[in-house]
Amino acid sequence: MDLRTVFILTLAIAATRVLAGVQECHSCNGVSSNYYCRQNTVTCNADQHCQTVIENVGGSLETTKKCVDIDICSSDQSDNDEYCEFGIVKDSCSYCCDEELCNDELPYYHEVYDDCSPWSCWSSCEDCSRRRTRTCDTSSKSKKSSGGSNKHSSGSKSGSKSGSGSGETEEEEVDDCCSNTCYSCSSLAIDPTDSLLQLADVFLNCESETCVDNEMVCKTEISYTTGVPVITKGCATHDECRNAESGDQCPALVDDDSEAILVALDLIDEDIDCNYCCDNGDDDNSEICNSGIVPPPQYDINRPCSDASSQVGNFLATFAMAVLVRLFAI
Repeated sequence: MDLRTVFILTLAIAATRVLAGVQECHSCNGVSSNYYCRQNTVTCNADQHCQTVIENVGGSLETTKKCVDIDICSSDQSDNDEYCEFGIVKDSCSYCCDEELCNDELPYYHEVYDDCSPWSCWSSCEDCSRRRTRTCDTSSKSKKSSGGSNKHSSGSKSGSKSGSGSGETEEEEVDDCCSNTCYSCSSLAIDPTDSLLQLADVFLNCESETCVDNEMVCKTEISYTTGVPVITKGCATHDECRNAESGDQCPALVDDDSEAILVALDLIDEDIDCNYCCDNGDDDNSEICNSGIVPPPQYDINRPCSDASSQVGNFLATFAMAVLVRLFAI
């Protein structure tokens, strides 16, 4: 069998899978937390996929999950604007998946659009400082109430850019990347059936510690290998986080400790380890990101950010695919 035949067969198998429906999806309607979506399932028709929709309703995000006809599901996802890939919701973001109960997690951490572009990725640490920037439309902001500060505008701001016919400013956040604090504790057993108040008492055994210079992130390890979840927290380097492996069943994103408890109850009989790393962010943020069972998703170190290098990478990937298709056509 030649390479071209293998390629065509692979495409045929993939197409067959896309056209096949699923049997069951998670279900919820206009809820504020994914915790509620995990508790309900619905049986789908033969030609349906699982859908997750995040909507901006008056400045608050609401999640809806359900079974949807395959063509409608694909069409809704193709209508996403460019902000959805960064987890920013202008109106709504829609996502499809084609495996059983595959819409259990949220694809990204999401936040409401606030007239600003996505933050750039953090720069490398130089002289104990790292930076990130974004561009904001001040003409839109000036029309809104001036009461309260923008929740993303912490850190220092500098510079401005003129837009085409409207005012734009560039916001900059500066972080002391040689100073990091994480909660630290070792082999802390938790009982998922305890209340959040009881779990808070357990976490009093974790103490904050100042990390060494290259330990830029906080790490939480949850081991389910003993039949009871055992948590270890501490400082970590980015390399340590990248090399830490998690079981396939470990959720990548969890809204809060209520959802984390629900997940723990599902995983309690599994022989797996789950690893989470988080970034405390800029200096104006006083919260230590690994204070709970799992880090809040807004501090996830893998959260999408706007990076020119990734755009170049996407272009190169698209170009390479076009070359491959051309070669197989010969």
